[in-house]
Order: sequence, then C-alpha cells, then structure tokens
Amino acid sequence: NNTQSDQKSTDATKTNSGYQPYYLNHARGSTRIRQASQRIGAAMGSLLASYIICYLSASITLEDVGLTLPVLRDLAWGFLIGLFIVTIMFIMEIWLGWIA
Repeated sequence: NNTQSDQKSTDATKTNSGYQPYYLNHARGSTRIRQASQRIGAAMGSLLASYIICYLSASITLEDVGLTLPVLRDLAWGFLIGLFIVTIMFIMEIWLGWIA
C-alpha cells in the first residue's frame, strides 16, 4: 500500500548506481562539520568580545556579566559532553553506512 508520496520519497534516495545511503537530516557530514565549526567560532567570538569589553571598561568585570570561573568550568563540561555525544553519533553514522 504505497502512496504516491511514499514512492516519491523512495525514488529520491536512489541514484544511477543503486541505493544511496541515508543522510541524517539530509545533510552531508562535511556540511554539518562546517556548520558546527561556524557555531563554535561564533561562540568563541562572543566570549572574546565580552572579555575585550570588560578589559577596556573600568566599571564592568567578567564577574558582572556572569562569566566567572565556575561558569566557564560548567561551559567546558557542557562542551565536552556535547562533543562526546556528537562524536559517538558521527561514528555510528559512519559505521551504519549513513555517511559515505
């Protein structure tokens, strides 16, 4: 009981050479890595801009804007946990053949 939309989605995953591996969210790994790198760069730029503004300002410190050592430690742990999860997912996608 395939409907017409089911058949179209099945045809979209085939190429001339046969079956094309499924890409998570229909994005290639290189695209996702590039986008993640851009997000990391934007986050690092925000932290650097905050540091520069606080450094140049006589009345505002990093503690005033909530960027103290315990907060940075929490951010680092969050980053490492997220990195671990994404890395495991990436390895599984390669292992399952979703990324060619």
